[in-house]
Amino acid sequence: MKEVPGSKPVERLFPFVLRSRILIVGRDTLLRSKSKLHFVLITTDISENSRDEILAEFVHYPVVQHYQTHDLKSHFGLEDAKVVGFAKSGLAQSLYAELKQYRLNKPSPTQPGPNPSAAVSADPASRPDPDQIIRETPPRKSRGRVDIIRQKAGRGGKTVTVVRGFVGIGLPEKEHLARAMQKACGSGGTVKEGQIEIQGDKREEVARILVEANFSPVFAGG
Repeated sequence: MKEVPGSKPVERLFPFVLRSRILIVGRDTLLRSKSKLHFVLITTDISENSRDEILAEFVHYPVVQHYQTHDLKSHFGLEDAKVVGFAKSGLAQSLYAELKQYRLNKPSPTQPGPNPSAAVSADPASRPDPDQIIRETPPRKSRGRVDIIRQKAGRGGKTVTVVRGFVGIGLPEKEHLARAMQKACGSGGTVKEGQIEIQGDKREEVARILVEANFSPVFAGG
């Protein structure tokens, strides 16, 4: 059996970052993208001056310092990148939960948490810090392993991506996941005998949806 690439939890999510298009590369681009920014990642080999400037420019956003330049090249195919950001998404929230231990700028203890009834401010700096949200929202536990299988035998020559092994979820949630997968894959699908079936070889897209739903997908056979 083959696990989704990456042996450590956070690195296991990296293959989905580029496919999800949540990676923001370069300091100038980050400055222009604050309204959709979740957190900033800088490398450990960045200069002290650049680090301090970034901390000042992104004072209202989490700035995490981890990995070296060659690691970003290995994980994301980036040449000489020392500053990247991640756009707001469920995947970015999962990444930040794993990397927050490397955060440089700590959230203000007096900073108010999110107010669901309040209108969202147009000024991104006034929005709640992700650490505040994480503290007020109980951390999500892994919902367990599920297997992703590519099947062709007995399918009339057509390839089908099958997800099986769900534990503790009912038909309505499986149908909800199936609809999300169909939308992401641009193909048809169904729930049959407790399994989700998506037309075509859509293992990567299906795995991304499962990761965002806090399952642990494994490529099994096929």
